[in-house]
Amino acid sequence: MVFHWQVVAASALQALHALAFGSWNDFDALPVFQRDSFLSERADCRVLSVVSGDGCASLAQKCGISGADFTKFNPTLDCSKLAVDDWVCCSSGTLPSKRPSQNPDGSCFSVDVVDGSFCGQWITKYAVTEAEINTWNSQTWRTGQTSPEGTASAGHPDVHCIAPSICFTPSR
Repeated sequence: MVFHWQVVAASALQALHALAFGSWNDFDALPVFQRDSFLSERADCRVLSVVSGDGCASLAQKCGISGADFTKFNPTLDCSKLAVDDWVCCSSGTLPSKRPSQNPDGSCFSVDVVDGSFCGQWITKYAVTEAEINTWNSQTWRTGQTSPEGTASAGHPDVHCIAPSICFTPSR
């Protein structure tokens, strides 16, 4: 059984749509710029990596844009909390993901471990969590052993991946 209010609601929706688009069936006939303005995928922005000593003004200058544009492209950025290896946008769009993915052969993305390295650097640089590093390295090197690489993505670990507890200044 169809209630009258359902028919009225559907008719009202069709009437509003017809006012906006000409008719219920004319959506596909809209010019592309109107039709595609409802939802659109944003492209990645042009990225610059923060280095020691950078501030928002110097980053805007390195980007070759005004301070106002830099603020527009990075609306949530707190200039007082910039950290080395943070990414900023130098154009419109969204920041691409820093997260590494596994290699085409299914092996893990690995990171060279050098004296002075620590897990916090990996977490910031690759936008991963300590729990993820633990998971990805659970079947690899154990505490007390050193290796030249650490796993920074899902995938089959190669024999040179290390456990995150090792990444705090391993001895060579």
